[in-house]
Amino acid sequence: MNNLQDSSGSQQPLAPPGTGFLQQEIAGQGGGESTELFNWAVIGSYAGFILHSIGRHKLLFLLVWLGIVAFSFGAAAAFRFKRLPGAALTLGESTSP
Repeated sequence: MNNLQDSSGSQQPLAPPGTGFLQQEIAGQGGGESTELFNWAVIGSYAGFILHSIGRHKLLFLLVWLGIVAFSFGAAAAFRFKRLPGAALTLGESTSP
C-alpha cells in the first residue's frame, strides 16, 4: 500500500481553513510596497476567456451591444426634446404668465 502516508512521520499540522490568505496578506504589509500590483497572468487569462466567450456567443453579444446602443440613442433623443406644456416645472420657473 504505497498510497498511504506514514502517520509516524513528522508532519506539520494543518492550518484552519481561511488562514492562509490572511497570513499572506499580513506578510505582504511588511517593509515595502510590492513591485507587482496586479497579477497580469490572471488578468490576461480573464481577458482571453471574455474574448473567446464573445466568439462562442456572437448573436448574444450582438443583441446586447445593439440594445445598449439603441437605449443610449433613445435616452439622448428623449433629453433633447423640449418640455411639453403642462409638464413639471424646473427650479426658478414661475406659474404666472
